[in-house]
Amino acid sequence: MDGRPVPIVVRNHENRKFELDEAALRDVLLSPEVGDKPVCVVAVAGAYRKGKSFLLNFLVKFCINKGLPNWLGDLSQPLEGFVWSGSIKGQTTGIEIWSKPFFFTKRTGEEVAVILMDTQGTFDTDTPQDSTFIFALTLLASSVTVYNIMNNIQEDDLMNLQMFSAYGALAQQNDQSSRAFQKLLFLVRDWSFAQEYPYGHENGQRVLEEKLKVKQGQDDPVRQRLRDGLRQSFEELECYLMPHIGLKFNDSSFDGRRNQLDERFVEHLQLLVPHLLAPERLVVKRSAVRRGQPATGEEVVELIKTYMAAFQEKNLIEPVNLVELMSRVCSEGACKIALAAYKKAMDSIICLEGKNDTASTLLDNHFAAKDEAIAVYVRENKYAKNKGLFPVADEIKQLLEAQIDELFRREVEARSCSEAAYKKAFEAYQHDMDEMNCPGGEFLDASVLMNSFITAKNKAIRIYDQENKYADSSENFPVVNETRARLEMVMESMYSDHMEANERKQKASQCSSAAKMEALSVYKSAMDLVIGTDKALDTSTLMEHHSTSKANATQAYAMENQYTKDSELFPVVNEIKAQLESEIEGLFSDYSEKNQVKLRQCSLAAKEKALKAYEESMDLLIRSHTEVLDASTLKKLHLISKIKATQAFDKKNQCAQRSELSHVVKEIRAQLEREIEEKMSVYMKTNEARLHTNFIRVKSFSAKVLVLGAKGVGKTCLINRYSSDNFSPQKLKAGVEFTSVTTRAGGYDVKFQLLDTAGQEAFRNMPPQLYRGARAAIIVYAVSDADSFKSVKTRIEELQDKLNNKLVMVLVGNKLDLVGSAAPGTSQAVSAKDAAKLARVFNASFIECSALTNEGVNEAFDLIALGLAKEEKTNDILEAERLLTIKLSSKKDEEPKKSSCPC
Repeated sequence: MDGRPVPIVVRNHENRKFELDEAALRDVLLSPEVGDKPVCVVAVAGAYRKGKSFLLNFLVKFCINKGLPNWLGDLSQPLEGFVWSGSIKGQTTGIEIWSKPFFFTKRTGEEVAVILMDTQGTFDTDTPQDSTFIFALTLLASSVTVYNIMNNIQEDDLMNLQMFSAYGALAQQNDQSSRAFQKLLFLVRDWSFAQEYPYGHENGQRVLEEKLKVKQGQDDPVRQRLRDGLRQSFEELECYLMPHIGLKFNDSSFDGRRNQLDERFVEHLQLLVPHLLAPERLVVKRSAVRRGQPATGEEVVELIKTYMAAFQEKNLIEPVNLVELMSRVCSEGACKIALAAYKKAMDSIICLEGKNDTASTLLDNHFAAKDEAIAVYVRENKYAKNKGLFPVADEIKQLLEAQIDELFRREVEARSCSEAAYKKAFEAYQHDMDEMNCPGGEFLDASVLMNSFITAKNKAIRIYDQENKYADSSENFPVVNETRARLEMVMESMYSDHMEANERKQKASQCSSAAKMEALSVYKSAMDLVIGTDKALDTSTLMEHHSTSKANATQAYAMENQYTKDSELFPVVNEIKAQLESEIEGLFSDYSEKNQVKLRQCSLAAKEKALKAYEESMDLLIRSHTEVLDASTLKKLHLISKIKATQAFDKKNQCAQRSELSHVVKEIRAQLEREIEEKMSVYMKTNEARLHTNFIRVKSFSAKVLVLGAKGVGKTCLINRYSSDNFSPQKLKAGVEFTSVTTRAGGYDVKFQLLDTAGQEAFRNMPPQLYRGARAAIIVYAVSDADSFKSVKTRIEELQDKLNNKLVMVLVGNKLDLVGSAAPGTSQAVSAKDAAKLARVFNASFIECSALTNEGVNEAFDLIALGLAKEEKTNDILEAERLLTIKLSSKKDEEPKKSSCPC
C-alpha cells in the first residue's frame, strides 16, 4: 500500500504515560508536499473493540483511489491499512496517523491535504484520565471526528462528551462567533431500529435531534446543560445509521474482503465515506490563531505539543484547563504574528547602510512599531480582550513587549558598528599579547616583547578596519577615527603594563613553583598515613581524608608563597595553584586505586558468603515442597532467596555498611546478582527435569463446587457436557446429585466434586451440610429467559449468607444457541453487558455458553479451576516462606558471630 500507520502518541511502558513522537508527527504534517496547504484531519474515535481501525481502512481506500467510482476495489482483496482484527484484544494504542497525506483539489482549485487519524479505544481504558486525554486530543487536533458507537446513541455516549461540552460552553463565553470544535459525526454501527428509522444520514439526523432533546416532564438541568453545551461546542453535529457488517465477521477466515461484507453495509459505505471525504465536503482544520484562515501543518503540530505538555503537567484535563490551554495556543500564535509585524515595520524605516538616525528618532520609530504590533496581537487574539478570565493572554502580551524591546536593543547594538569593531580588534590584541606574554609563561627578552607588541598592534588595526563597515567613510563619521585613536592609545598603555608585568612575573613564578612542591609534600605525607594500613576505607571516608589533606596542602601553598596576596596582579600564582590542585587530584587517583583493590577483596569475600546463603535458602525452600514446583512458584522462591542473599552481602561487607556503595562494591554486587540468576537457571532446569520424571507426582486437591440456578436453565446438561462430553435434555429432578471430574490447572490436579442442585423453589432450602465446605459456585441462568436471571442476585446472596468463606464464583449464561445468529428471529433476553455488570458486583467471573453446542462450557469450568489453583498456590508459597523463616532463624542462632571482611 501507499503508506502505513505511524504512531505519534505512544505509551511509555515504564511510567505508563503517553508521550509524543514529535519527529514522526513532523514527518507527516511538515512534509514538503503539505507545505502551507490547508489540512483536513479526519479521526475515528470511540470505545474499545468497536471496529474503528476497520472502518478507517475504507477511508484509506477511498483516498488511495482518489474517490473514483470503483474506489472499493477488488471483491476478493483483503482489507489492509491500519492494523485491525476481529479478536477481543485491542490493536491500536495511543494515536496513529497515516504516513502519507492524501491530496484532493476542490472546484476552486484549492488543494487540501487530508490526514487520517486512528485512536485507541476510549471510555473503557485503564484510567478515566487516559480516556479524556485521548478523546480531547482527537477533538482538538481533528477537523472531523467520527464518534464510533454501537447499536444506538445511549445517554452514556452523550455523557462521555460532557467534559468537552462544558469546555465549549466556557470557550464561547469569550467568543460567541466561533465554536470550540468543528465537526462531530455520530456513526451508529449495527443500528438496531432500522424498521423505525432506516439506515443513512437523513434518518440519523432525525435520531440525533431526538436524542438532543430533553423530554417533557424530565426537569434535569444536567441533561439540558449537556445538550446545550454540545450544540454550542461543535460547528456541525451529524449522525449516520450504519447496518451490521455481516454474519461472516465471526468467521476465523474473515479478513475484510468486500465479498465477505453484508450488501447493505457495502451500500452505505459507498454513501458514508464520500460524505466525509469528497473534495467539496472536506472540512478544513480551522486556525486557532488567524481568524477565518485554515490551519497549517505547523499549527497542528504546535497544538498537539502544547496539549501533550499540559497533560504531562496536570495529568488530568478539565474544561477550565482546556480553555486555558487554547488561550495559550491562540496567544502564542498571535504573538508570532505581532513580532513579524514589528520586524517588518522596523525594517522599512531602518537602513544601516544609508540612514543615520539619531537615537531619539530611532526610539520614536521603535515606539510606533511596537504600538502597532501590540494592536495586531489584540486584534488577532480573541482571548486578549478579557485578561481577567484569561491571564495567560496578558502574560504573553507582556512577553511580546519584552521580546520587542529586546529586538530594539539588538538593532541599536547593530548600529554601534565602530564600537563592535573596536572590541574585536582589542580582543585580538589581548589574545596575541597574552599568548606571547601570558602570566604563566616564561620571562621574555625586551626585544622579543617589543616585536610581539608591534605585530599584535598592526593586526588589531587591520581587524578594526575590516570589521567596521564605515572605515572607508571616516570623513563622514568622525567616530571611526576617534575610536581608532582610542584603540591605539589603549594598546600603547597596555604595552607598558606588559613590560612591567614581564619583569615581576619571573619572580612570582619561581616563588609559586617552590611553594607548590612544599604543598605536594604536605598532601602526600597526610594521605600516606591513612592509606598505608591494610584496612580499606569506604568511599566517603577516603574522600573526607582527601578533602582535608588537599585543604591543608593549599593552605601550605598560600603560606609559603609571598605573592599570594597579590594574586590579582600575578595570575601565575593562581595558575600554579591550579596546577597544584590538578596534581593533587592525580595523586588521589592513585590512592583511590590502591583503596579500590582492598575494597574489591572485601566485597569478593562478602559475595561468596552471599552466594552460599542463596544456595542454602533455595535448597531449604525447594526441600520444603514435596511436589514439583511450577515456574511461577519457583520464581517467587528465587526472589525471596535473592533478597536475603543481597541483604547478606550488604551486611557482611563492612565497606558497604559505612557509606554509599562505591563503584567497586556496586560492580561486585551486580556480579553477585548475575551469578544468582545463573544459579536460578540451574534450579529451573533441575525442576523441569523433575517435572518430566515419572516418579514425581503433581500435587492435587479436591474442591466442592455448587451448581445453582433456576429450574430449566440447563445445570445438569452443563455438568454432563463437561464431565462426559455428551448432551441429552434432562427432566426436572428432585434433590441433589454429585459428579466428580478431575482437571489440570495452574500446575495442580483439581478434583471437582460438582453438586448439582434442583432449581425448583422447594429445594432452595437444602440442608446446610450440603453447602458446608464448598470452595466454589457456578450460578447458571438462561440467556433467553429473563426470569431465570432475575433470581441470580438472590441466590448469590443466600449462598453468601450460608457460607462464611470466600467463594470462587462464575456467572454462566447458558442456552446461547437459542439466540443470535444461531436462531434467526430471536433476541437475547438477558444482555451480556447486564450480566457482566452483576458479576462484577459479586467479584465473580462471567461467561456465556451453550451446553448443546459445547461453546464456552470448558472455559466456564476452567475459570473455576484456575481460581482454585491460584488460591492453592498462594497458600503453598505462604507455608514455604513460614518454614524458611523458621529454618533460617534456627540456623542464624547456631552460627558464630564473626566478621568476614578483610578490611
